[in-house]
Amino acid sequence: MPFISAITSPSSPYSTRRSSLGFGAAAFSVSPSIGGFSTWIFSEMGNLDTTTPNNYTLTALNTFYLNVQCFGAGGISAYSSGAPGGLSSGRVLFSLGYTYVMVVGSSGTGDTWSAGPYGGGGRGWNVALSGAGGGFTGLFVGSITQSNSIIIAGGGGGGHGVDSPSFNGDAGAGGGLSGNGGAGGYRASAYGPSPLNSGTQITLTAGTSYPITIGGGGAGAPNSSGSGKGTSGSPSIFSTITSTAGGGGGGGLPSTPAACRSGQAGGSGGGAINNYPTANTSSPGTGNSPPVSPSQGNPGGAGASPANPNVGSGGGGGATAAGGAGSFPAAGAGGAGAPNSISGSAVNYAGGGGGGYQGSSSGGSGGSGGGGAGASPTVTAVSGTVNTGGGGGGASANSGGGAGGSGIVILRAPAASGFTVSPATNTVTTAPCGARIATFTVSGTLTTG
Repeated sequence: MPFISAITSPSSPYSTRRSSLGFGAAAFSVSPSIGGFSTWIFSEMGNLDTTTPNNYTLTALNTFYLNVQCFGAGGISAYSSGAPGGLSSGRVLFSLGYTYVMVVGSSGTGDTWSAGPYGGGGRGWNVALSGAGGGFTGLFVGSITQSNSIIIAGGGGGGHGVDSPSFNGDAGAGGGLSGNGGAGGYRASAYGPSPLNSGTQITLTAGTSYPITIGGGGAGAPNSSGSGKGTSGSPSIFSTITSTAGGGGGGGLPSTPAACRSGQAGGSGGGAINNYPTANTSSPGTGNSPPVSPSQGNPGGAGASPANPNVGSGGGGGATAAGGAGSFPAAGAGGAGAPNSISGSAVNYAGGGGGGYQGSSSGGSGGSGGGGAGASPTVTAVSGTVNTGGGGGGASANSGGGAGGSGIVILRAPAASGFTVSPATNTVTTAPCGARIATFTVSGTLTTG
């Protein structure tokens, strides 16, 4: 796998950083030149290595992914070693024609007020007692600003200037890299909070068997570097009530058609992947599809639209709220689910999955009701909770998306009602008030006495 690596020599924190780019279908123009070359084609020239701290401008000559690893510069003192810099890593999309700045941080300068020239290492507070901290190493899109950061690894603290451990510098903190599924449809008949229950009871005939289908959760996208998107789940069905499966989240590369990058319709809609480049616009999936009353869900969230590939996807819709929109630098949260105590306990169902994120921020949080959190380059996506209908978290370049949670069917009837269920995985319980409760976590049959 192609990679960029900016690392500290293990022999000493005084060392300059080393940046290297690995093999793959990738190429940059580089300024200032490295090793006398202003263009670097990995398949022909191999790894790109430099030991010189500087701010390097990289212009992508193709669209490709690279694994990126950054180590901040070590701190320094005239009398002792400072701490080594922090580590940050992840996978980054580089897009044709876009300009990136790679800062290779320099170590601080010992016994002086001066900070290192690259990466902004802090100076020592007293020239007789402490040296300067090391500069950060990082990757930015366009220019060196916090809002344009993709990966940052903090520099190490400066060393002390006298033989006293109370002045030891600590390592600087390392920065990090900064479409998901909609929830299944939420349907309630005469039980549960208004306005989501229909207010209409279903009459069952004694001595009759009723088939019940429990829908499965859809699979998450393999990761956002491929062309695949999340798949929608399957519906849960009892009698005249069908809870539509949640819509899968969008996925793919900038060149992937908008239809694949867009969220899919469902009980609640899937979130859209980020709109990068903006000309290839994606859209969130619609909720309550097909339409029923009361509504069974909400739309997914839109993907972010800045000129930056490392931005957030939208969250999946939930039973009571739409998915949050992706932004820079944040992914959309999954829409909130709905509470229901038909089982005898208050439980939230049908929360949307959080959007995936490509940059240093974390993925979007999952919606209450079993929604899974989205992935980031360093965090794996969380699947929707089983038997809640919660949506799975969205993918990042490094991690596939989470699967959707399976559905559930719960029936409640007067104490005199006779219920039997099959298979035995499903259960019949008696509430404190005497009501009979049949809970189906897998497809089976309800037989009335």
